[in-house]
Amino acid sequence: MALLSLAALSLLCLVSLAPAQVAPVDDDDAPVRPLVWRVEGEEGEAAYLVPTHDSFYNDFEGEALSFVSALVERVRPDAWITGTNNSFAGSDQEDSSTLSDLLTEQDTLMANLQNDPALLKRVNDFHDFVIERLELWSAAHGSSAETNIVVLLMVEAFFQMTVAHMPPAISAQALHSMVQLGPFVSTVMSSEETEAVALAEYVATLAAEAGAGTAPIATPLEVTQILITEGASHLPIRDQMVYFDAALTLIEIYTKNLTAQPPRMRNLKNSPIAYAWRMGDEETIRKLTTLDECGMAFNPLMWFRHLPPGADAVHSEYFDESLIEKLESFYDTCPSDIAAAVREARQNVTTVGNRLAVDRIRYLFDNGATDDPSVTDPSCRPLWGFGVKVDGLVGELGVTADLQEAGYTVTRLSGDIEQIPIRQADERCPLSTMGLKQLTRKWPEVEGSGATRILQDSGDSGDFWPDVVASDAAASSYAYLLFLCLACCCLALVGHL
Repeated sequence: MALLSLAALSLLCLVSLAPAQVAPVDDDDAPVRPLVWRVEGEEGEAAYLVPTHDSFYNDFEGEALSFVSALVERVRPDAWITGTNNSFAGSDQEDSSTLSDLLTEQDTLMANLQNDPALLKRVNDFHDFVIERLELWSAAHGSSAETNIVVLLMVEAFFQMTVAHMPPAISAQALHSMVQLGPFVSTVMSSEETEAVALAEYVATLAAEAGAGTAPIATPLEVTQILITEGASHLPIRDQMVYFDAALTLIEIYTKNLTAQPPRMRNLKNSPIAYAWRMGDEETIRKLTTLDECGMAFNPLMWFRHLPPGADAVHSEYFDESLIEKLESFYDTCPSDIAAAVREARQNVTTVGNRLAVDRIRYLFDNGATDDPSVTDPSCRPLWGFGVKVDGLVGELGVTADLQEAGYTVTRLSGDIEQIPIRQADERCPLSTMGLKQLTRKWPEVEGSGATRILQDSGDSGDFWPDVVASDAAASSYAYLLFLCLACCCLALVGHL
């Protein structure tokens, strides 16, 4: 829901408070204490919380991931709840109609560009830049015509969902993911199938192989609903457009006026977020995942300055003196009042998203029971595992703090796997994936301020669709397009950026 988030949605949905800047530590000098917590309740409830991310799992390989793998093997969780996926388990409603209730054409970025032809041209130039970079990549790699068509169609669908047909505040935070589509596609196409697996998916697979049933904590629709009703709907459309303009300006600076492809900051071994995860560095993760002083979800300078020791020289070459000066100037002049409003809206999203997660965790603790007929003690309590997106797990606004406030004991593990007792087969209380699906049909629904209309500063936006929109048919099928893209693109693309 990356935003989801926006997986971009991705879940982009949780945010933590920013700590003081902390320089990364060297792998050889600091012992690793993985970001893994144990949760215990007074009635015997027990679970492990494991931070996950939507980047490829092999970027996280090291001592910390080995600990997670060994943990799953030793404790053999009975059920594993992962982050958002494209399954709509737990909901019998018509998801596409719900989106149309939350958002109409006049709420979207594209509808609000009709009175600003200069900004519209910049959006179209940005769209063309992304397509051009993909075409250059295809030519360099000798991709087949069929592959090129599929990739371009997916990218266009991604653009329509996360930029064109979202509220401007959400569209703004999808721009960096669009810039990184070229490197992302290059990584996927050059990887073995098993390598192009997100960390969240990899850990869930480990749990399933250990005998756990699996289910998502939320659907893409639910995350989108929270983003819109608790985030974008609290910002006047005029402020959203100013914020989008600033975000596009940042991207134009970052891409050197749409002439250069920035080097990857994610989906690589030296990614700052992957390095901080491997080192168990909560402070750096909080710094990298909070909105910055301009309200931006991605701060190029901050990520550059948190590159780990031995990072690729290509980053130092790209971040030359001129680029750094222009980026620093941008952060000195961005609209701080609107940035503050964006951060407040993001905190609303975090609060509601965390409350939903904690309510569902408590529901599972209270109502979870084995559906395995071979279990001799049907009153046993399942041992749960939760794969929580790393930026929503740590910090004062994280799920760990909320669980503590709800009365649970939350303890970060030491990193010594030998202190984790091996759970025997007769201690298990298995809950199958089908059993989880039935259980989640009755769990708490999304709550909050409700589907409020986004505040408009002008009248009806009319039937205007700029040239980046495929056709009038796409416009009239807006709700269906969103539903289709949520299922097909949100996790397949955004989730890996």
